[in-house]
Amino acid sequence: MRDLRTILGLCPVILLTNMLALGQAAQEGIVQPGTAVQLVLKDHLSSKLNEVGDTFAAELKSPLYADGLLVLPRGAEFLGRVTEVKPASRMQQSSQMTIVFDRVVVPWGEESVSLRLTAID
Repeated sequence: MRDLRTILGLCPVILLTNMLALGQAAQEGIVQPGTAVQLVLKDHLSSKLNEVGDTFAAELKSPLYADGLLVLPRGAEFLGRVTEVKPASRMQQSSQMTIVFDRVVVPWGEESVSLRLTAID
């Protein structure tokens, strides 16, 4: 599996921390626009092998804090899907793939997220 690091800018998203497991009341943290996180892709993606609708996962490389609260721990799993694939053709040597991350796995289930991909390393 290739170590593909993805830098994402978080759009305005509200995530709840599950403090109940720690014996505390649930708290709310607001992730500010422009907050960058780094994800490590867990699944291999290829314009030759993947099709529109294929799903994949990535892990959060470092914990995410908002307003001083831990919103997501290191290793939190983000789920995504392939939305467009344009394989390389004879005339065009490069291929294109559009992916989106739209869910994050949290202790109490899955939450919707809105992420904007800003770089791939």
